[in-house]
Amino acid sequence: MRLKRLRVLLFSLLAVSISSAILGCGKSNVAGVSGTVLRKDGTPVAGARVIARSGDTGKSANGQTDSNGHFELGTERVGDGIPPGDYYVIVVEDLGDERSRRPPTIAMKYAKPSTSGLKLSVRAGEKTVFDISLDPK
Repeated sequence: MRLKRLRVLLFSLLAVSISSAILGCGKSNVAGVSGTVLRKDGTPVAGARVIARSGDTGKSANGQTDSNGHFELGTERVGDGIPPGDYYVIVVEDLGDERSRRPPTIAMKYAKPSTSGLKLSVRAGEKTVFDISLDPK
């Protein structure tokens, strides 16, 4: 009985190791990017879209801030990472729908790549923390 349990345990460990190796291989060609978007006064920007776009490839990744201003970038789903390279970053604040627009709380310059001033460089396999502090409107 003890030998049977040992075999099951060893087989399970082998299966987990192989699965981790196979599934983990895809992550080595991307970079993990997360961070926090805050106003200059330290308050979080909740519900904002953070978009990183490569000037070289035109590919982009995005994420959305939570109530604490935290975000993770992904190309297909949140947190799946982005390809290595240089990116310009924009932040688009959620101002509500057309009928009930809220006034902006961050400068509109952050919504345009040519004026945001936010840049990000990442390498494959690295985890990058990209914290952003934004000027008021």
